Amino acid sequence: MGFYLLIGILWGVVWGLIVKSVIENKGYQENWFWWGFFFGIIALIVALTKPDVNTTKAMVELEPEVKQQEKEEIITEGISADRVDIYSAVHIVSWNIQKESDINLVLSVEFVNVSESIISAIMFLAAGFNSFWDKVIVNGRETFDVVEQDMSVKPGEHGNVQMVLPSTDIRKLKIQVKKVCFSDGTITENTASKWIDTKQNPLSAPYLEFVKQKSVQGKFYAMMEEEYWQCVCGFVNTGSVCRSCNMSKLIASEYTMDHIKDTYQKYLKELEAEAEAEERRRVEAEKQAKEEELRKEKEGKKSAKYGIVLGGALVVFAMGAVLFNGWIEEKKYKEEGLIISEAIDNEEYDYAYNLMISSDYYDRLAEEYGEILWKEQRNLDRDFRNKSWLYLTGEEEPVYREGLARGGVCYYVKESDTRNGDTDWLFVYAVLENGDWHSVLSEICSDEYMRVKGPGYDWLDEFEDGALWSNGWLFLSVIDGDGWGGDVKQYAVKYDPKKQKEYKVELVDETDYEFTYAKMKDGNILIVSEEIEEIEEAEKIKFFDVKKGTVTQMYYEEVKEMYDNNVSDNILTVF
Repeated sequence: MGFYLLIGILWGVVWGLIVKSVIENKGYQENWFWWGFFFGIIALIVALTKPDVNTTKAMVELEPEVKQQEKEEIITEGISADRVDIYSAVHIVSWNIQKESDINLVLSVEFVNVSESIISAIMFLAAGFNSFWDKVIVNGRETFDVVEQDMSVKPGEHGNVQMVLPSTDIRKLKIQVKKVCFSDGTITENTASKWIDTKQNPLSAPYLEFVKQKSVQGKFYAMMEEEYWQCVCGFVNTGSVCRSCNMSKLIASEYTMDHIKDTYQKYLKELEAEAEAEERRRVEAEKQAKEEELRKEKEGKKSAKYGIVLGGALVVFAMGAVLFNGWIEEKKYKEEGLIISEAIDNEEYDYAYNLMISSDYYDRLAEEYGEILWKEQRNLDRDFRNKSWLYLTGEEEPVYREGLARGGVCYYVKESDTRNGDTDWLFVYAVLENGDWHSVLSEICSDEYMRVKGPGYDWLDEFEDGALWSNGWLFLSVIDGDGWGGDVKQYAVKYDPKKQKEYKVELVDETDYEFTYAKMKDGNILIVSEEIEEIEEAEKIKFFDVKKGTVTQMYYEEVKEMYDNNVSDNILTVF
């Protein structure tokens, strides 16, 4: 029996490795080992029919930037939940005063509807005070009304009222409900109030976790009074269900200081009974499993001899599948190597380099073609840095120049049309081999205060060092702002001639532009906040994947592991 079991396990492992290899070679990150282990040839057929996703490179398509509206400054904030008027149809939860502009202060009041009807309008009575609790008189009165109409606040829901304060001296408030109008036209006026202190005793261990099983907001012992009750979440209620956590008054009554001990003991007994029932189910399940094992053992003996024959045949088939898969992989590697070799012979070095760094066989291809392609990339990067930008005036049209192109795209910096006698506004254009040209970063550079990094600017010497290119991505900087006060932003931009699309990734969001760029032998870019020789001391390291078009924050140890503890030898160009 043990021998057959061993054969079966080995058989499953062979299938698992085959199916796992097929799935990974097709570019999936899923682990199909166990599918192959249990389902064998069926799993292999499914794996072989899945589409190959290796050629799909994920890039972030350029989307319009949406600036978020800045939040209003909160001048002062008050919490009113420590006292509640139980005769009121609403409970005030909190209030705060926000600075809307240099002139207006806005009062915001949050409340919860504790009635049984929908609220359509509400009026609060407020008294204002300055920071020293001196009364602020408004239109000759010590109080003023805070009104909100055309609302629809359902029972148990929170509502919010906002209004511009009638005096900019107000910093503190005393506020209470004055009138409430319901959707059926009924109006209630708070002519009488009964204020109660909402403070409760916090739950002690082990009751805290016990109560949280009924209400995740549970923090306090419940309180039951004649006219109201306070839930374990702390909310004051007059109805049969808590308006905050939906716990019923009947259940909450079991968690008062007088009753919680008995409730807890009852809970422990229920747990004990459940544990005993679970043990009985476990024993019964083990009994059934043992009986099933004996039955399968008898059946296994009958089919063992057939299994040996079938297993041997499948092992032979599996070995053949492994060999076939290896043959396919070797064929793909040789085909890619042939294309790279022909591109080198034709001096199409960028094309050959892009093929090599994008291949699944990068390590093998780099071993064969790396030295020559890395050398040519250094030369191309040096030339591109020295004459990467063609500068055009507002009247000139960009044309494609093969000697200045990378990957079939030629880049220009072009002046905009003269505005008010100033021609500092610049645009970046990508020109294709067919003569078509397209504006790059148009949604940024179209602003009248945008300037693009390039040669010939005497306003900032640090920007006079050309540009960096890798796998179609152009790395450049844009100054965003009025005149000299702008922020510098770093971008990776790519124009895809085949898809006729532009892609953009913002690399760093800091205003400090002192970053070193290192193009690695695999084409990816390291962005370091120090000189590259001092990368170990860098506070910030970012990794830009030129195949996926993504930027990731990294630690130095991660970079070392990625490049087999030899970062410096893998650097191709420093920018």
